[in-house]
Amino acid sequence: MSEIDFRNMDYQKKVRMEHYAQFAVLLLLVDYEGEKHLLFELRSKLLDDRAQPGDVSFPGGFCESDDIVKEALRETYEEVGILPEEIEVLGTMEPMVAGSKRVITPVVGYMPTFSFDKLKLNIYEVEEVFLVPLSYFMENEPEIHYVDYTPAFYDDFPFDKIANGRDYRWTKRTDEVKFYFYKQYNIWGFTATMTHGFIQILRENLKEEER
Repeated sequence: MSEIDFRNMDYQKKVRMEHYAQFAVLLLLVDYEGEKHLLFELRSKLLDDRAQPGDVSFPGGFCESDDIVKEALRETYEEVGILPEEIEVLGTMEPMVAGSKRVITPVVGYMPTFSFDKLKLNIYEVEEVFLVPLSYFMENEPEIHYVDYTPAFYDDFPFDKIANGRDYRWTKRTDEVKFYFYKQYNIWGFTATMTHGFIQILRENLKEEER
């Protein structure tokens, strides 16, 4: 896996916005039963509602330092017990602005030897770990659904300072939401978007190798 070129996704290009909270996640490729898989977590239902209990995610979380790779590996160890030295870091992808003042940077790693028996799940954060064959994502496009957002204004919004005041014609914002349905698991939202982006990189690399 080390031959894949992620240089064009170098995390030094990441958006460094003042006052934005930095998060890092790990897209971990593992060899399992003769095939490469991506590792996912099912988030613990013990988590606070703001932490998306019951959702599928990658290992990761809030960055306590500016070292994005180190933070992704640290969070992975704390959540599922995989040691940083067991993971070969392949590179990083473009950061994503998520919600209100959050930036998420995906780190891509590879683990040639994987065993469920060696995992040590933090039950307060992770309910389950599961693998999805890479071939599934290469062969299946995500379902895409759409969400419209309507502006909501605070009471002190200065309508009197803008042209047309309350009749101002605001541009409608529509977001695309991706979904992968694999067995009983629903991989959606930013996790599905990052997965799809990763698969697109792999496809581009395969095209380059074929030329």
